[in-house]
Amino acid sequence: MFFQGERGKYIGFYALALTNGPHFGPIAGGYIALNLGWRWIFYLNAILMGAVLAVFLVSFPETLFSRTEFSTLENRSYWQRLAFRGKVIDRRLAPSDFLNNFRMLRYAAVVLPCVYYMTTNTYGSIIFVLTASSISEDLYHFNTGQNGVLLGVPLTLGCLIGEACTGWISDWLINRYARRHDGYRRPEARLHLAFLGLFLPAGLIIHGVSVAHRAPWIALAVGMTVASVGVQAGTTLVYSYCSDCYKPQAAEISTVINLFRQIFAFTIGFYAIPFGEGHGYDVAWGTFAAVNFVTWLPLILLMVKGEQIRKKQGSPKMHEDL
Repeated sequence: MFFQGERGKYIGFYALALTNGPHFGPIAGGYIALNLGWRWIFYLNAILMGAVLAVFLVSFPETLFSRTEFSTLENRSYWQRLAFRGKVIDRRLAPSDFLNNFRMLRYAAVVLPCVYYMTTNTYGSIIFVLTASSISEDLYHFNTGQNGVLLGVPLTLGCLIGEACTGWISDWLINRYARRHDGYRRPEARLHLAFLGLFLPAGLIIHGVSVAHRAPWIALAVGMTVASVGVQAGTTLVYSYCSDCYKPQAAEISTVINLFRQIFAFTIGFYAIPFGEGHGYDVAWGTFAAVNFVTWLPLILLMVKGEQIRKKQGSPKMHEDL
């Protein structure tokens, strides 16, 4: 929907919503649970999602079109585009078409950022959401409302700081590269902001050491704020970079990124608290920080050799006219 030179800024808006859902929610959810009961968290979510779905049905006209048949959408009204029947592919659907998402796994410029992002989202966001209530209740005897504030405010603040330093600056970097190279926007130019991802392991270590030494709650808040700067920067950069590399396949790439993110986040519930209680939160969180740092290192490889790797692997053949 947006040109490459402004993609980082607008993907940043999407990334803010994506990362701050589990951050902003506990601020309200803690007091809802405290005053109305935990069931009302689910009731209100169902009501809100039902209302949003109703808005979606009448406000999301089709934007996907073949550039070789531009008139397909150009001559259709708003309401006709809501019930889109134009060309998406120039043949009948086959069962193999539903595997297109997984075909993108053969490309290093997709898989390596996905592996990094799955650890970033899990160890910089979900881990705090999962463990906050048990940790703060044990250390400070907080109720659900106080737990929600301690969790939500630092994480939301950190993401706002992270996005202020990422999306629009990555656009500036890629546009500056284009001015120096006859209009060619090299996707790897965005990855010069990858160092912002190092805020995440730093924040994890601060948080883990603070919990292990039973520090005041403000120390935990600082750790979560620092970590979420890295989460937001990593989210925006991964989505922007992968979309830049394979624009016609952006939809498939987004589903692959989300698949990695959700599967890995699902596993954290089985080992985070047992690891922290059994070996100390400083050791556990330090281990997670090390894992995230190791998955961050390939971004440096892509920054230097990404273009050569993409040329060697070639481009996907699907959706070439989009």
